[in-house]
Amino acid sequence: MTLFKNLNTDTIKDCLILLDIDGTIAEDDQLEVSDENMVIIDKLKKMNQVHLCSNSRNHKRNKTIADYAGITYLDTDIRKPSKKILDLIEHSAFTRRLVIGDKFLTDGLFAKNIKADFIKIDRITSKNDRLYIKFLYWIDNLICKIISK
Repeated sequence: MTLFKNLNTDTIKDCLILLDIDGTIAEDDQLEVSDENMVIIDKLKKMNQVHLCSNSRNHKRNKTIADYAGITYLDTDIRKPSKKILDLIEHSAFTRRLVIGDKFLTDGLFAKNIKADFIKIDRITSKNDRLYIKFLYWIDNLICKIISK
């Protein structure tokens, strides 16, 4: 795995990309997206259709990040891993689907449900992460280790 800012975008072309926010391109519940992550987002946008897809219910914050990144935010209360999220996207010319995220239990299962490839990113964390977020990360890591054996 790698951090999002180190993602090799050379082979990611002609995809419908569903990109996670928290832990993937920004710290949990934070507005700031690093310049390095913005470079990767810009590269992905050139050859793909990219949408931000988050389980965070802070839609105003998610929309602000999407506007800053120049990509569409899927503003919905439908949560990953539901495949109903695809109903929110206008017909795409891209047949290959790709989910990029930091959590197997949401992003990875979402990818499986929509028959997409999945790139699991090393999670961006902060010492200020809330306790339940740290617990969710721990559970996700444990399940990912068990499944990958």
